[in-house]
Amino acid sequence: MSADGDGARRVRVERNIYRRPTGVLEVGFKDTSGIQRWRTVDGGIMAARKLRDDLLASRGRGETVAPDSRLRFGEAAELWLAGPVQDLRATTQAGYRSAVEQHLLGRYGKRRLDSITADDLAALVRDMRQEGKSEATIAAVLGAVGRIYKFAARRLGFSGMNPITLMLSSERPKVSQATRRPIFTPEEIEQTLAAATEP
Repeated sequence: MSADGDGARRVRVERNIYRRPTGVLEVGFKDTSGIQRWRTVDGGIMAARKLRDDLLASRGRGETVAPDSRLRFGEAAELWLAGPVQDLRATTQAGYRSAVEQHLLGRYGKRRLDSITADDLAALVRDMRQEGKSEATIAAVLGAVGRIYKFAARRLGFSGMNPITLMLSSERPKVSQATRRPIFTPEEIEQTLAAATEP
């Protein structure tokens, strides 16, 4: 049995406890507003049961169930890659995984989501430019960051700010200024092939 929606890839372990394909355990519950929330668990099934029972008891007493402020970027990114990204085309999946693994995990993996600022992302843009990355590549990496934050807010109980929304236009990649590659017409391709001396 699996959870619904984006959580369809979660496998139910027992009441309110699910396992991701990555092996991470999550506790599903509804907050005091009736919104479905998810909490990842640091530990095994005993830790998951304790968290579940604590959350359900708090809700039963009418207490506000606060979002998990300890959520780290790397954890959210892996859950995102193992969740909604799996429904995308293979090339899109590969692009997002490359963005996360090559440019984001090493820099932000162990940091809490709420500790990453717009200044951090502006520094990422500058560093990628110094490495010779194209504006389109930089934009794709920032796009992955934005989707990870949106996923965390929707499915992981994150209630903080998405730092991309605070970036100034001068700090963002300038995709429109990137050098455009020419697009050949069928006639131009035929001419090129006819003129080629190699098979």
